[in-house]
Amino acid sequence: ISGPLFVYAVSGWRLITFMAITPYVLLTYCNFIKKPNKINSLIAGVLSALPFYTYSAGRSQIFVLLIVIIAHFFSKKQKNISQKIKLAILVIFGFAVTISPMAVTAIGDYDAWMGRFNSFNSEKNYFENITHSLTYFNINANGNDFYINFPVLEGPVAIMWLLGLMATIVTFKKNWFWPVIFPLYLLPSVLSQPSFHRACGSLILIYLFIAFNLTFSLWTLA
Repeated sequence: ISGPLFVYAVSGWRLITFMAITPYVLLTYCNFIKKPNKINSLIAGVLSALPFYTYSAGRSQIFVLLIVIIAHFFSKKQKNISQKIKLAILVIFGFAVTISPMAVTAIGDYDAWMGRFNSFNSEKNYFENITHSLTYFNINANGNDFYINFPVLEGPVAIMWLLGLMATIVTFKKNWFWPVIFPLYLLPSVLSQPSFHRACGSLILIYLFIAFNLTFSLWTLA
């Protein structure tokens, strides 16, 4: 179904850990938004920091967390504004405590923490980077070292994910979260040199869109 996914898994490359953690992070976000309480708040905050310890692509998680906190304040599940603020603080606290060792390293040696991002800094062309990022799944994954000339998806799923994305847009009021955070997982490759390696977190959402396509199709036919 996805060549890069199998290649990453077989090679044991560390970015596979980011892809493995991401579904659990997204699940905790759903739990936090639907059932805002102290436990779900802390779990959401703690798990949000874990992708930072996996691969550079995991840094996109901070933007997704910001969307989650904003969604929390607009959610009708918790109507008490003071309680919403307290729960948001718990999320930030859980994130801050878990990310603190990484933060110390980043502050102490910022250039090393930024790593390859700085080396690609002079080559940035945001328009071209965005264009490349949108072609990963159907045209070229644009890997730097392997999987250079192949798309991320092959066969029917290469079309199904697009239909699933359209299904979430059609039902935007109910499923707005997924199409909104999808571009955020592409950001690392947009801000540095374009490569699916740096946008690998988006693959989880791609499979989610495929599931949406199947569900939406069955619901329409029923």
